[in-house]
Amino acid sequence: MMADLKVQDAKLAEQISAMNRAPADKKVDLMAAIVTQMAAQRTGMNVRMEAMHDLMLKNTQMEQGNRPAQPMMQGVDTNFTGEEKNMSPTAMLAEMKAQNDQLNGQITEMNNAPADKKMDLLAIVLTQMAAQRTTAYLRMESMRGEMMQLRQMGKEPMSPDSMMKGMN
Repeated sequence: MMADLKVQDAKLAEQISAMNRAPADKKVDLMAAIVTQMAAQRTGMNVRMEAMHDLMLKNTQMEQGNRPAQPMMQGVDTNFTGEEKNMSPTAMLAEMKAQNDQLNGQITEMNNAPADKKMDLLAIVLTQMAAQRTTAYLRMESMRGEMMQLRQMGKEPMSPDSMMKGMN
């Protein structure tokens, strides 16, 4: 997985370098291509996260036998208005899928738009991606805090190694 991310990063770096060297009249199309690539990578990452979540549930159920699974960590969703709400991992994954669908629709519209409309649509897509990224970082910080609390209480969360078994 890390090797895939390095390849993706290298490809983005190439695209950004080409965009920076390009004449002004070519930059908008190159920016749109970069944003499209970044959104595709984001969708791929979310698919991997969903698979990891499913595997984590399966491993937890196997570790606990047939006993009911203990409740999983709840993430706190802090959207860009500052509103907080508790979300289960399943709800977060469903929300990320809905965001991916919305973003993919906006990107399709941007890529099919005439040149005079493309810049405004590009700005909308970038704004949406930045807001979603900020929310994702806030969620990660919330989950990290919960993991630390579990460790302090003597309940070790699943190790990343046990979650990654069978992911490749």
